[in-house]
Amino acid sequence: MDPRDTTIEGPHGPLGVRVYPAEHPTGSALVWAHGGGFAAGSVDMPEGDAVARAFAARDVPTVSVDYRLAPVVAGSRWGDEDRAGVRYPVASEAAGADISYRVEPGTRHGHLNRPDEPGFAPTIDTFVRRLTTL
Repeated sequence: MDPRDTTIEGPHGPLGVRVYPAEHPTGSALVWAHGGGFAAGSVDMPEGDAVARAFAARDVPTVSVDYRLAPVVAGSRWGDEDRAGVRYPVASEAAGADISYRVEPGTRHGHLNRPDEPGFAPTIDTFVRRLTTL
């Protein structure tokens, strides 16, 4: 599986993403936001690459977002740009967790939705941490 770099259009201009395709997609997908304190990090970080490859190997296509870094633009702007477009679970590490919380479909109303509520999406952080230590 070879990832490919591309861009998506947002209200503040193009945003880089790296797409990790799955050989036999299951119909689900994952969006990954890297860590780095909003001032460092990229889609090239080993943790994001490992997570994306692990999910893609399990037939879950993954999109790693190369969000804008401070001081150029606050990292949380990505959440404002793409909140409406996220329809899949979002996972992350460190500062990326803030972004994931902002765009996660299950948190749009200021609280985590229960599994029986519309818009529920599972929280993946604990699973990702276990997956990357296997």
